[in-house]
Amino acid sequence: MNKKFLRNYIEYCKNLDDYNYLLQRIAFQTAPTVLGIKPACLVSIGNSTRNLPNIWDIWKTDICGRLKLDFLEMKRSPRRILVLFYREDVLAQHLALMENKKFLWKLGYGDDLKNMLYLLKAKFKSGCPHEVGIFLGFPWQDVKAFMECREKGFQSQLSPQDEQSPKVLLCGYWKVFHNPDLALKIFHHYDVARLMVIGAILDPDLVLKVLACPSVAEL
Repeated sequence: MNKKFLRNYIEYCKNLDDYNYLLQRIAFQTAPTVLGIKPACLVSIGNSTRNLPNIWDIWKTDICGRLKLDFLEMKRSPRRILVLFYREDVLAQHLALMENKKFLWKLGYGDDLKNMLYLLKAKFKSGCPHEVGIFLGFPWQDVKAFMECREKGFQSQLSPQDEQSPKVLLCGYWKVFHNPDLALKIFHHYDVARLMVIGAILDPDLVLKVLACPSVAEL
């Protein structure tokens, strides 16, 4: 992602009032979901230079309405709120894919979206359930491999160890164990979505540049 645009965007956001600061932060982090190319995003809203949890509590319904996002708070503490942002139609369609359904069935999930989300939330009480990756749009093969690594340990592509242990081929929006070429294309689309959010604020012409470029790195 173009570092100059990102730095300028961060500086721009620093001068916003609390409402618009949180709006821009959520819009940037959830851009792939806002555009319908990612079923959900998990965002940590914590204290930094501003009391973001308090700002979130005041404006969350309005902000999510403007972004046309559904949301569910997964976990709260005095200083941090973990929120799942999603578009109900896109998420329901993604979870209805048979490979995802079979994977989640084995972990105790049913077929009703609301019940699935509340079961996921309940599991966050004891830590981060790794199957959240399915909800976030990660390939089930990579989620499965990641879960296996809890016992076998992570290996890089260059690691000469146990052939049966999953090997991390690529790191980006998630750890990739299978089909890195496809993952790179997906990462590119997510980056483009975020650049379009920045471009809409800093440089409206950037949207046209993004759509015309074969690679985000060229911007």
